[in-house]
Amino acid sequence: MSTPIDVLNNFYIENKNILLPDDERGRGKISINPGKKIYRPISRHIHELFDQFEKKNIFDLKKPNKKVLWATEGSSTWSQKRRTMSGFGIINENEKKNPQVISLNNEGKRLRDLYFKRKEFDKNKIPDFLKESFLNHIKKTNLNNINLMTNTILCALRLAATEGYYFSLNIGSTNEFKSFGGYKLIKSFYLQYFNHTQESGDLLDWVRGILQPLGIIEKSDLEASKILDIDEASGKKVKVFSLTKQGIDLINSLDILKGKFTKSISKVNEKKKIIITEYLSTEEHEKRQQHLPSQADIKITRLNTNINFQKEHYNKTVNYKKSNPSDSKRATEKATQIHNYTLSNAGKFIEENGCIPEEIKKQVDLLFVKDDLYHVFEIKSFKRNPRDRIREGIAQLLEYSFINKKKIFNKKKYVLHLLFSKEINEGLDKYPYIIGFLDSLNINLCFMKDKKIVWHKDFKNNDPFLKN
Repeated sequence: MSTPIDVLNNFYIENKNILLPDDERGRGKISINPGKKIYRPISRHIHELFDQFEKKNIFDLKKPNKKVLWATEGSSTWSQKRRTMSGFGIINENEKKNPQVISLNNEGKRLRDLYFKRKEFDKNKIPDFLKESFLNHIKKTNLNNINLMTNTILCALRLAATEGYYFSLNIGSTNEFKSFGGYKLIKSFYLQYFNHTQESGDLLDWVRGILQPLGIIEKSDLEASKILDIDEASGKKVKVFSLTKQGIDLINSLDILKGKFTKSISKVNEKKKIIITEYLSTEEHEKRQQHLPSQADIKITRLNTNINFQKEHYNKTVNYKKSNPSDSKRATEKATQIHNYTLSNAGKFIEENGCIPEEIKKQVDLLFVKDDLYHVFEIKSFKRNPRDRIREGIAQLLEYSFINKKKIFNKKKYVLHLLFSKEINEGLDKYPYIIGFLDSLNINLCFMKDKKIVWHKDFKNNDPFLKN
């Protein structure tokens, strides 16, 4: 059963090279990759910029309409400040052209006139009429008009709706961030939702400085230590936020979701045998806030390795390039077949080596216990450029192991393995840092060869079946 957030997540998966490019270039020369690129909180900077447009339609950084200190603070300060207006579509100029001058478009002029009809504002808040215009602009986001601001907001909405909460962490020091109790989990959020690989202990707080003034999220009284399963000292450094009704309505109103759902819920289309779901409601969001299964729901079960497969060329590379729907469906079906085939053969190999292959439904693909040590596997099908799959696997391994370290592993030690359907040495040549990156996270790389699990040469010593 799909929900709007599932469609939003798929939108990012299908268009990752445009929305979250690895090369940081994004669309054209101006990167739209989320990061610490927009000053927080946006409310203060919006007021400072609007003040420059009193009876004026144009602002020139070299000749400010009103004398202000920030106009002399350098190009980085100005770039981040101007994005609080350009990101919401109320100026004419594109950031790539004449960046020091901005002029109001018709919507900007309308908002300016409303702004100066009022005498006083709380500079810590965005006036409702501005907020309404900004949210309407976000709703109209598509591949052709998405920018740094709207991309950052949509990525954050994915996190908040998928995880049930938004989390804010404000740690400036890299060393302090690395020693933070929930470091690996927060890093997995960075990778999964923002494709952000830097050691930024305050990225989520920068983004909070956009979401909260817009009324998309609100502070929750819940304790982060209980939700994230981290120690209390670390939990006190994390603030927990929930989506507001306005935030939920924003997700449901996104143009990129239009035509994907009907208003009827739980009705089965007998012809297509699918369930049609309604838009994400407040109640549905509250259920997502309880998305982690209870202790009783999470169970380790014996893996079924006796599966019959149709004859397939499983050693062929899966093509994940964007294509028409029928091609995409075939690619998805093929990837699923390869995943199941790999899982079955890996399970049989584990059995042949005297261990019991198990799984945790909808979480851990494969695990087994040897010498009182849990070995946890995430399985990925091979493609020519393995970096994206490795990043996905890292995020999943870190999250699932973190969730289950007390519920399932009972504080026992566990080892993480990223298992590919075939050998990937040729794809790693372009990214020599990947091996060191995996090693720094204590994640082993392995692959299937002749229906056996083979550990990459740099992780050979971590093969649990290696005979001394």
